[in-house]
This record gives sequence, structure tokens and C-alpha cells, in this order.
Amino acid sequence: MIQTEIRIADWSNADDRITLGMIRERVFIEEQQVPFALEWDEFDNSSMHFLAIVDNQYVATARLKHDGQFGRMAVLAEFRHQGIGSALLRCIVQQAQQRQLDQLYCHAQVSALDFYCQHGFVAYGNEFDDAGIAHQTMQRTLDFPARNRA
Repeated sequence: MIQTEIRIADWSNADDRITLGMIRERVFIEEQQVPFALEWDEFDNSSMHFLAIVDNQYVATARLKHDGQFGRMAVLAEFRHQGIGSALLRCIVQQAQQRQLDQLYCHAQVSALDFYCQHGFVAYGNEFDDAGIAHQTMQRTLDFPARNRA
């Protein structure tokens, strides 16, 4: 696993928005052929965004919506299978816990189900198509030990 820094990005900051966009465009639009019109939506303005940095280079991104749905998780191809996605997901879980969300969920690409299972997520429902790619909903209940104390 390589040294990865994760920081919260600011969608209203032009530099952050451009960086987030470049990573998402490379992974989703260019590599996975997701139509441009489907990649950008009204949730970008209101979501918490994350950027992963390796050796002063931005290499991955994700976003967390207020309802606990995270997505737009993208790691540049040359940086995959090095623990960056796991570091990013741990940061998302931590932020969700700080917001006292009861659960996290995502619409995971079927090819990534094992990755999410390794992080405590459970698949439910049927597979569905999103932008021509098979997906499945996955969720994880978050623990808050302090809530249960009398």
C-alpha cells in the first residue's frame, strides 16, 4: 500500500472542481464510456467531495451526499490496486460517522462488489443498469458506540 493523503475538496473552488472533473472524466467518460450528460448532476453542488493525493498528484475522487449515498468514486487506472480506494472509502466512512449518519450506501459497479464487501458493505436488491454498466446497491450500517451508553 502506498502513502495516500485524502482531503476534503470544495466544489465551489474552481481549482478543486477542475481537478475533480478531470479525474471523473478520465475514469467514467473516457475509460468507461459513460455519457457526459449522465456524469454531472445537481448533487455535485451539495455533496462533500474527496480527493486522494499520492506524491503530490491527485489520483482519485469520490463524493458523499447528505443522505449517506456515496459515489462517483474514481481511481485513475495507473493507481488502482494500491490501496487508494480503500483509503478513500475509510475517509468517507469516517466523515459519515462524524455526521452521525446511520448508514452508507452506494450503487456499486458489479465488478467492484468484492471491494465493497471487504469494507463491510452488503449487497441487496437486484442488479440494474446505469449508463450501460451493471450495478448493485450496497449498504453498510454505521456503528456509534457512544449512542448506546446509558
